[in-house]
Amino acid sequence: MARLTREESRERTRAALLDVATEHFLDRGYADTSVDRIAEEAGYSKGAVYSNFGGKDELCRDVIRGIRAHKLTEAAQLTVSITSVDTFESAVRQWCEHAIGDRRWALLEMEFGARGRVDPVIEEEIRESNRQLRAAAAYMLADFARRLDVELADTPEKSADIVVGLCLGIGVQRAFDPDISIEDLVHTIVRHVITT
Repeated sequence: MARLTREESRERTRAALLDVATEHFLDRGYADTSVDRIAEEAGYSKGAVYSNFGGKDELCRDVIRGIRAHKLTEAAQLTVSITSVDTFESAVRQWCEHAIGDRRWALLEMEFGARGRVDPVIEEEIRESNRQLRAAAAYMLADFARRLDVELADTPEKSADIVVGLCLGIGVQRAFDPDISIEDLVHTIVRHVITT
């Protein structure tokens, strides 16, 4: 069996730590997650966490980045199935049911986001992450409009602001009240994004 290079070993360590950290942060939240427990469960020393991530804040930041990337990948995969306005509405509904109903993710985002109030580095990270989220949504909406030859109600960027804002707002509400229906949200998104 071939020996791992130093870089491959480092990537394997980071991936293992991130896997365990993701579950800990989602299950326990930021405050109750312990770097010691993450390291122990992943089979590494606490020093491995600090040498790979610099600390709990950076580890949580990378966990949230990974979750967001995964959610965006799911959204991008759904856009491939969009062949009409009806399938657009169906894809939005499917993604919203899965992503906006993710209580653990919403609560972690809120808890980590609150840390930005006292840490300008975290505040800027959240700001940049939100810009990237809106940019990705704008790209997907522009692609959808081009492929289906439909007109968006506004620019892709402004349409993305509407979609992301509505989804985040409902996501926060559903974190505390999972019985909130997404049907009105889906209809509002379709109505405000596509010109009829």
